[in-house]
Amino acid sequence: MSTRALYDAIVIGSGPDGLAAAACLARERWRVLVLEAAQDSDNPQSGLLDVVPVPILSHGLQMVDATVARELRLERHGLFSATRNVSLVALHSAGEHLVLGSDRSIAQRSIVKHSKADAEGWPRFQRDVLALERAIHPPSWGDIPASLSFGVRKRLDALARISASAWLDGYFESDFLKASLCFDSMADGLSPLEPGSSLTLLRRAAITLGSSEAAAYVPAGGHRKFAEMLGAAARESEVELQTNARGDRIVVNDDRAVGVEVAGEMVTARHVLSTLSLKKTARLLPRGALGIARTAAIHQSGPAFAEATVLLLVRTSPEVPAAPGAASRFVFASSLESLVRAHMAAYGGELPEELPMEFVIPSAIDPATADRYLISVLVRPVPAAPARDLESLKYELLSKVLAGLARFIPRVRDDVIATSVLAPEDITPKASLSPRWWSECAKAQITTPISGLLLCGPGVAPDGAAPGSTGRMAARLLREARP
Repeated sequence: MSTRALYDAIVIGSGPDGLAAAACLARERWRVLVLEAAQDSDNPQSGLLDVVPVPILSHGLQMVDATVARELRLERHGLFSATRNVSLVALHSAGEHLVLGSDRSIAQRSIVKHSKADAEGWPRFQRDVLALERAIHPPSWGDIPASLSFGVRKRLDALARISASAWLDGYFESDFLKASLCFDSMADGLSPLEPGSSLTLLRRAAITLGSSEAAAYVPAGGHRKFAEMLGAAARESEVELQTNARGDRIVVNDDRAVGVEVAGEMVTARHVLSTLSLKKTARLLPRGALGIARTAAIHQSGPAFAEATVLLLVRTSPEVPAAPGAASRFVFASSLESLVRAHMAAYGGELPEELPMEFVIPSAIDPATADRYLISVLVRPVPAAPARDLESLKYELLSKVLAGLARFIPRVRDDVIATSVLAPEDITPKASLSPRWWSECAKAQITTPISGLLLCGPGVAPDGAAPGSTGRMAARLLREARP
């Protein structure tokens, strides 16, 4: 086997975290190689997303990592926000929609149609959410303090023991309002009746309600433009990007990562960073090299619940009558009972009669994507292990999504030009939002038992962590450890 010259670091994968890590290290004069299996390192995605650029953060409610943007000077490459603080519009079958966002008075005016008491209680809920979020979750998740105050920890412990539904019962009486908020509590695959779902709801509610620490920042130009900016910053820092290069094996000697095997060639390095999932990273390593705990986690049964995305390319700009503007997240969850039934159906491998869903209109959020009109629909929960063939499930999912949209967007069926259903069989888990996680530093999530091997891919950062933040933290850990 031939051997290539030594690098300071090899990064496997060119997603946002891989490019951010590579650029941050290269700015410190590290010699960095990025290996990307796809042909285009700036756009490893494929499908309808290649035809119509979609804002990368539309559904994820994630912000751009401010530290990454500042350190890599992404504004020089065209970074600016298409919009901030995207409101949540909860669609009501009778047209009495809720508008939940940073503007308290608008939210109260919409809530009072359902409950006067809830409208009066809304400011207290908003204050509590934002105050707790500010205490525990600064913009860059890796910068969380090593310890939390007794009061904050006590409140987190209490939240971890109750469900999102029970938490909201302490504020509101309207089932429709609670169901609309609880849609976000299912982002980690939990039912809104399960303990711990309140922690997921807390993070996402803070973004919706306008936390300055967590405000949604949608980069203009969509997912492709954002990747291009990170790629440009990496090249400017003299990162070596190699496409069509799949890492076949991470080479480990004496419990230390010393390089990556690529197409029969050994590429040596002092450090290796993997942006792959934990399961895929483990496949590149000697058996059991990640240690007992992480190896056991890989072999546990997969999640029962997943998410699906349905993309609809349409002829004309979609409009939602009686809605306060198209630059919003539109959620349809008629009741808490409908959410519970959806979970029961997904657990049995089937779709529910009524699909809880969220849709966004990218061209309304980001005018830079207005050359084509798209509706992006997020459905949760769907079965991770369908009881029948996947294609049959996708067909039913598309039919149910179109039927649901037709209730609020007239003539949507006639306007559809093309469709794409993204329902991955393997759903990558996110880091657990437990009270223990909040007080742990990023080092525990990123480092591994193998010296010189760091993880900065899916499953490391929690839901809501900014794209690029995990890669930045991995780079920081390496810089701090270097003699």
